[in-house]
Amino acid sequence: MQSTPPISGMPNTSTKIVRGNGGFSIIGLPIALIIGAIGAVAVGTALFFSSKLVYLLIASPLFAAFLAGGVATLVVIIGKVRNQWLAFLLGVLIGAGAYGVYRAGEYLDVVLEQGTFFREDIRTELASNGTTMTDAEVEAILNEFLLEETGSDGVIGLIKILDFFLKEEVDDIGFIGFIKYQAKEGFTISRAGMSSSNNNPPIKDGATYIFWGVELLIMAIGTGLFGGSRASHPFSNGRWIAYKPFGEVAGVNADAFMGAFQSGDFRMASQVIQPIDRNSPLPKLYLEVARSNEQSSNGVLKITRLTPNVKNKNKDKVLFHKEVSNVNLLFNR
Repeated sequence: MQSTPPISGMPNTSTKIVRGNGGFSIIGLPIALIIGAIGAVAVGTALFFSSKLVYLLIASPLFAAFLAGGVATLVVIIGKVRNQWLAFLLGVLIGAGAYGVYRAGEYLDVVLEQGTFFREDIRTELASNGTTMTDAEVEAILNEFLLEETGSDGVIGLIKILDFFLKEEVDDIGFIGFIKYQAKEGFTISRAGMSSSNNNPPIKDGATYIFWGVELLIMAIGTGLFGGSRASHPFSNGRWIAYKPFGEVAGVNADAFMGAFQSGDFRMASQVIQPIDRNSPLPKLYLEVARSNEQSSNGVLKITRLTPNVKNKNKDKVLFHKEVSNVNLLFNR
C-alpha cells in the first residue's frame, strides 16, 4: 500500500521541484554562455567609458557588478541552470570577464591616444613650415613613420611603439607591461586608474595590485552571488516556478500559526491565515508558495516576518523557506 506524504514543514525529497541542486539545459546553456560573453563585454565597455567621466572607488565596481549580475541572472534563466555552485561559477566568470574588458579598454585607449598625439605632432611640425595637409596625408606620414620604426603600420604599429616605451620602463610589453606601468605610476584616491597632479598621495606598486584585486573580487563574487541566488528559485517540469503570495498572519497570531505549522497541523494553521492586505499593521507573517501547477499538493513555502522599519533598517526575516508536502491544506481556510 502506498504511503501518504507526511504533513509537516520538513523538506520533501519525493517532489520534482528543484531548488539550487539540479542540472542545466544542454540546448539552452551554450546559447546562454554566448549571451553571457556578450554581456560581460558590454558591462566592461560601459565601465570603461563611464570611468573616463568619473570613477568612484568601490562604488563603480559595485554598480558594474550589479549590471553584470543582471547578465548572470539572464544566463541562469536561459540556460535553466538549477545548480547554485555552477551558477555562481558562471557569474564569477562573467564578472571577472567584465573587469578584464574594462582594463583592456584602458590599454587600447592609451594605444589610440598615442596615434592622436603623433598626428597632432605631425600637423604642428607641418604648420611651422607653412604646410597644410589633409587627414589622409597625415595618416600616410604616420604609417610611414610606424613602418620605419616598427615594421608595422596602423594599430599594430602603435602597439609596438608603446611596447618600446613599456620595455624601457618596466621591462615588459603588451597588456602585462601596461598593467605593470600603471601600478608603478599609481593613482590618486580621487581618480582610480589615473595619475593626477593633485596633492593626494598616490596608491602605488603593491598597494595598486591589492586595490585592483579588491575591485576584481567585488565584480566577480558580486556577480556570482546574483547567479547563485537565481539558481535557487524553484524549478519543475522544464520551467521556473514563480512565487505567489497567498495569505498573511497577523502578528498576534504568528506564534500560534508557527506552532501549528511546525507540528504538522496545517488545518489548524490555516485558520489564522488572512487574505493579503497591504495596509494591515506590522508585524505580520507574509506567506508565499511556488507550485508546479495549481493542482499540485506539494510546493516550496516561504514564510517571512515583516516588521516596521526602524531607523531606515528593514528587519524582515525569512522564518521558513523549504519544500513542503500537502502545502495545499494551508489554502483550506
